[in-house]
Amino acid sequence: TEFPDMQSSPGFKIEKREKSVQAVADISVDDLKAIRNDPKNSILKKVIQTCPNLYLSENIDKLKGAKAHCILNENITLTYLPEDIYWCDNHSGCRHGPFPDEMDERLQLLSDGISTSFKCTGSLVEHIQSICTKKD
Repeated sequence: TEFPDMQSSPGFKIEKREKSVQAVADISVDDLKAIRNDPKNSILKKVIQTCPNLYLSENIDKLKGAKAHCILNENITLTYLPEDIYWCDNHSGCRHGPFPDEMDERLQLLSDGISTSFKCTGSLVEHIQSICTKKD
């Protein structure tokens, strides 16, 4: 049995579906024992690599109670067509295939901690900037 082309049937159309990958992360620092115990298991582990001043106890204490608001994957959209997928961003245009995990800032936040590539604001970011720009 042959089936007619469903796209050409009147009143039937498969629409593309677009989904934003943009996400928001609200971070609140209550206890930073993880930096002292295991810097690799810290929301700041990416920053610590370039800012050894964060290891100092007096600086760690300054971060308690600080907050950050981060926008991840800003303006990135995934578009699903029937049996097809592509993604678009502001920097590289649109590309065919699934959005690469290594570019997904939501996953980077979990694996690497806060990164300079994210758009983050708040007292946590301000404290880190003042600690890391301080000259010894």
